[in-house]
Amino acid sequence: MTNKKIAITAVSETISTIRQEGRWLKTFSGEALVELYEDPKSPGIQLFHHLFLKDSTPVYIVGAQPLILPFGSIELFLNQKLFDEFCAGSVMVGWWYIRTVALFDEDMLEELLSTDQKDLYVTSTQFNKFLGNPVLIPFEKPCSTDDQEILGCLFGVYGYPNAENILEAFGFKDMMKEWRIVLCPVGRNLSTGKTSLLTVSLGSLLFEKPDSPVNFSCLIGEALTNWKDIPEMKLCVHELFSKIAYLLTETPDVTRCVSVQSPRIIRPRKKPVKIIPPDTARYLLMGEEFGSVIRTYSARASSLTAAKGTVRPHIRRAHWHTYLTGTGREKRILKWILPILVKSADLSQE
Repeated sequence: MTNKKIAITAVSETISTIRQEGRWLKTFSGEALVELYEDPKSPGIQLFHHLFLKDSTPVYIVGAQPLILPFGSIELFLNQKLFDEFCAGSVMVGWWYIRTVALFDEDMLEELLSTDQKDLYVTSTQFNKFLGNPVLIPFEKPCSTDDQEILGCLFGVYGYPNAENILEAFGFKDMMKEWRIVLCPVGRNLSTGKTSLLTVSLGSLLFEKPDSPVNFSCLIGEALTNWKDIPEMKLCVHELFSKIAYLLTETPDVTRCVSVQSPRIIRPRKKPVKIIPPDTARYLLMGEEFGSVIRTYSARASSLTAAKGTVRPHIRRAHWHTYLTGTGREKRILKWILPILVKSADLSQE
């Protein structure tokens, strides 16, 4: 399993960095998020709804991740730099009030890291489950150079559901077909001990239709381009994207990880109602069942010997497989196929 000590350190440093930066927690205070949840009445939000969402159900917040500023700023969607900054802030705030951490089974991860990703395709449907569910992914060991180390990466997305016509009048219709893939590596300066979130927004995933596929390796290539000034990340990019790929699958452990969490709302007497963060982080182990099967298969394979003239028992490596389902076979379901014990016909009778 992912080293718990490293994971706890990554969580502590992420919390400390978000708190110290303060900008987004000030903008999205517990009171402000409750307003987005319960009954938005500010003039800015009402204007936003009137202009863009009058024909659809308004969604201002998912889980604890805000989708608009409390004052409903239209300029946010018209300025690319402000929009990129807001996407990252939205993910940070969403994680702050949920604090989900994905740990990985050691044996499963070994197989996962050896699984080829070059022919892996993903869709927006697979990413949108992370809206409201940012996840901190600690690394198995810090990736470091002479002056900095990376402890893990905060992973989340930003998109506006059910609003394809938003900003169409301004010529920005395609913007809202994008799912912004936000990656915030947790970096620590080895000389000063200061931590920071090195925000990288992969904003090039434009899905013409919810289930139109995009090659997963495009994400990796863009990340490497954006991280050209962060040499430490190049050391752990394979581990990071292998773990992200697993989180895009449909398995019970991933479902638990990305089930939209209801934030804690407290209603003290004579004080404003507000959302508060959890007392402890939510650590979830990914791939434990897969790891158990891998260990069982490995034990059986090592104990069996092939008869003369037969194929020696061996394990066929795990691999990605995309299943096409639904009308017109347009829906894509990504699964990671377990290692398979391959042996002769005689041995198969056991």
